[in-house]
Amino acid sequence: MLARYVSRLVGHAPKDIAVWARIDSAGDCAKILEALAGTGAYFVTKARLTPDLLGTLLLASGWETVDEDADGVPLVQV
Repeated sequence: MLARYVSRLVGHAPKDIAVWARIDSAGDCAKILEALAGTGAYFVTKARLTPDLLGTLLLASGWETVDEDADGVPLVQV
C-alpha cells in the first residue's frame, strides 16, 4: 500500500520536482525500503547505530567531506 501511495504522488508531481521520503531509524526495514525503491522516489534513512556498524564506520578509510561549518569542521562526510 505504501508503494502505491508514493507512486501516485511521484506520478502527479511536476517532472522537475523530486519526491523524497525521510525515514527515521524505526523505519530502517528492508520491506519498507524495497517498497519505496520501485516508486521513483528518493529516500533517506537514519540507520540504527549498532556496535558493529560503529566499528565498521570507525575503521573505514577514504571519507570525503562534503559540508563544513564556518570553522572548517566537517559536518557531512561520505
